[in-house]
Amino acid sequence: YIALLSSLEHRGAAADQLLSDALGNKGALYSGMGKYEKALPDLDLAIKLNPQNLTNYLNRASAYMQLQEYDKAINDFNTGHQYHPDDPDILNNRGVCYLRLGDAKTALEDFSKSIAINSSNPSYYINRAFAYQKLGRVAEARKDILAAEKMGAVIDPGL
Repeated sequence: YIALLSSLEHRGAAADQLLSDALGNKGALYSGMGKYEKALPDLDLAIKLNPQNLTNYLNRASAYMQLQEYDKAINDFNTGHQYHPDDPDILNNRGVCYLRLGDAKTALEDFSKSIAINSSNPSYYINRAFAYQKLGRVAEARKDILAAEKMGAVIDPGL
């Protein structure tokens, strides 16, 4: 990529944006094929070329999640949250990262915000139930599991 960039000495903002979009799409394709480690260099360069393209941050955050690099994913989800504070999926995914890092309290806050924004997604309730469970708040966890079931979610009986 460095050779490609140096060959575009006189590129302008439009060229940077086009190259960023192409690299971001390539990174997203790699992620879609489960090749997360191959996706990261493309997404990194796409972000460097056009730091305003939020999609590249969110795609990189998802790749980091799959690679269990939760701190890095949280950083990218934070960037997404700055620009879209009312996006429940960003909050939910960031909450999953916090939960996997063992920070159930912060995860609970993100899941609760997701539910406040969109109360019709059963996965938000299931995730919040896991956070409640980790915090020893069994009654609240059960309440969220029942809410998710009412929305049509199939729940593992072991929960």
